[in-house]
Parts: sequence; structure tokens; C-alpha cells
Amino acid sequence: MWHYHGSIKTIEEFGKDICEYFITSFCHVLFVSAFIQEVPWQRLEKDCVPHVHAFLFSPAGIRFCEVEQCQNGPAIVFSGIKDLKLMKTTQSGFSGFLKDKYTTLPERTDRILTTEILIKWNYGECQDVDYDCIWKTVHECALDAFSGPPETGHYSPSYQKTVNDIQMLILDTVPEVSFFSFLTVCSYNK
Repeated sequence: MWHYHGSIKTIEEFGKDICEYFITSFCHVLFVSAFIQEVPWQRLEKDCVPHVHAFLFSPAGIRFCEVEQCQNGPAIVFSGIKDLKLMKTTQSGFSGFLKDKYTTLPERTDRILTTEILIKWNYGECQDVDYDCIWKTVHECALDAFSGPPETGHYSPSYQKTVNDIQMLILDTVPEVSFFSFLTVCSYNK
């Protein structure tokens, strides 16, 4: 498909092209779903000289999209970030929570917090979406809300509060996002 389109601007546009091709080319196709991910590679360097053919997998989160289209319907686009792994070495706590006979986690006012995040969103009825800009903004919101300012960071009283801060910053910053889901895996370090 790239050969016929000349270039691929975003994985979302490419997903829309794939769906459109199958829906319009084959009358027996009633529904198409395309899943595409963009894996971040960085060219290796030695003494500031870029290597001619070697790369290093360097994820700051993997970009993905899912595009779905029914015959006679518009393409529905979901974008996302997966495998975004973050760590705070301080300024994260967990205390004042409900305890019962099954509680084993001790209260902490300062601890290491590591997490892996998956964020998936769609654009509703938006037209002419700048997919690159929105992806970068959502990614930046997740990093900013998790970490705080680089000079000082910020204290988070709980992992749940951190997750809520990320979600609220995305909703406040990116009006094109009409829906998103958020999946996290948290590692508590004692």
C-alpha cells in the first residue's frame, strides 16, 4: 500500500487507508480491523558517528493504533501508548488506606514506585486530526503528571492519585480525546 500512496504520514492514516482499501475493493468484506504499532528504534552511534545499519530498541512507550470500519460507515480510530515504563525513586507514598485482616502492605510516606502503563483513546467524530501532535501530547501528559517538574518533582500520596492525575491532565489538555482506557501495572518496592 505504501507503494501506491507514496508515503505514510502516521500509523493512524495508514490504518484508515488499509480499512478503506478492503471495504471498497471487496464487496463481501463487511468489517475491517487493522492493528498497527510503531516500534521506536534509535541509530547506534560510536564517538558521535552514526552507524550505517545498526539500531537499538529504545522504547519510551510504543505507539499503536487500531482502526475499525464497517461497510458504508466511517473509520473509527483508536490511538495508544503501551509498554510505557516509569519509575519514581522518591516522593511517592501510600498511607491512610483501609485495612483489614488481609492487609499485608505497610504504610509508607516515601517509597520507590515503578509502573507500566497502557493508554488507549479514540477521537469521536473529529475530522482532520493531527495524530502525531495528539500522541505526543498524551505521552507528555503521562510523563508530566507522573513525575512533576524536573527540578523538584512532586509528592504523590498514592499510586491511585498518580493515575488519576495522569487521566485528568489528558482530559484537560487534549479535547480531541472523546474516550480513553487506562491500564496500569504497579510495582511496590519495600
